[in-house]
Amino acid sequence: MKQISLLYHDVIEGSNHQQSGFPDPAAARYKLDRAAFVEHLHAVDEVLQSPPITIEQLPQVSKQPTPFTIGFDDGGVSSATIIAEELGRFNWKGHFFITTDWIGKPGFVSEMQIRELDAAGHRIGSHTCSHPNPMAACPPTQLLDEWKRSIVRLGDILGHPVEVASIPGGAYGKNVARTAAQAGIRWLFTSEPVRTSWQIDGCTLLGRYGIECEDSPRKAAAFAAEDWKVRAEEWAIWNTKKTIKRLGGPLFYKLRAWQQNRHTAGDK
Repeated sequence: MKQISLLYHDVIEGSNHQQSGFPDPAAARYKLDRAAFVEHLHAVDEVLQSPPITIEQLPQVSKQPTPFTIGFDDGGVSSATIIAEELGRFNWKGHFFITTDWIGKPGFVSEMQIRELDAAGHRIGSHTCSHPNPMAACPPTQLLDEWKRSIVRLGDILGHPVEVASIPGGAYGKNVARTAAQAGIRWLFTSEPVRTSWQIDGCTLLGRYGIECEDSPRKAAAFAAEDWKVRAEEWAIWNTKKTIKRLGGPLFYKLRAWQQNRHTAGDK
């Protein structure tokens, strides 16, 4: 089963990165300006042959053209205040993955906003409780707890089961997938830049192409159009980073945080 999925995080007005989503400097790279986000949507819309689907439609839709989904990680308040509004102009439905320990905190969606997104036809999913990073390094008991508590919380808010999730930080591992399946998650989005899907213990895993603030509308459209060269470049970059993360361990994340802090300080 093949699909193309784009991964976004937050959309902001102006340069205040703390208005939506995680406030730490490392998160700033994933926050697009609203005008840039709108340009992305227009560019992607021009190359799509059919509108985005929601994940439960995947087994039923035609394989041609390749099904397309769009998702937003973390649960920043811009999901409800900006993103849903802009998606609505295209009559698109998205997937919003919520970090449940942050619900209602400054910069994050409230329970009411989650219900409104759900009522509008968007899909609400888990992004764990606490957003552990790297998640694959967590023990199985913690992984299971992160998945279970988050989907129970979202199910209580929405009044129906939640069976879709995404992995924080892209730290995919079989232990992450197996505990997600054990918790009752049927669809699990990774950050692996691939079109293919695969199954572990009855849970379907899907790749996504991540978009950062410096990525152009042309690049987003190239992913959506299945441009092989752009996808191959992304795959090579992703796997190089994954190797560095694995070899560097905690040092990699400390160095990245230091770099982001320097960058943020330079902007002030």
